[in-house]
Amino acid sequence: MGSSQEPFGCQRSNARHLKLRKSLEALRRIGDHVLEEMVWLSKDFESEKKWKLAQVKKVTIRASKGMLDPEKKVKGEEQRMRKVALNISKDVKKFWLKIEKVMLEDHWL
Repeated sequence: MGSSQEPFGCQRSNARHLKLRKSLEALRRIGDHVLEEMVWLSKDFESEKKWKLAQVKKVTIRASKGMLDPEKKVKGEEQRMRKVALNISKDVKKFWLKIEKVMLEDHWL
């Protein structure tokens, strides 16, 4: 064995050391990805929580408005019923106008 060559045991040790070093670097990269995912997930949870709180606020405001003003609710229902009645009366009027038209045409025959 020359001076430039290392003993057999030392080469094995270096190979094992390089293998170990590569696996540690791979673990570090995996760890970095895991940490990035954790940061992203925490931000996602935070934004979702803010969104849900905003939705809760909207729902509670709508519910409180409906509960606090029952007169408005009754008024709205009355207006809706008046519109329905108006449409029905228009349809009835159209019907009788058509009947009258048919009767006039039959009378002239």
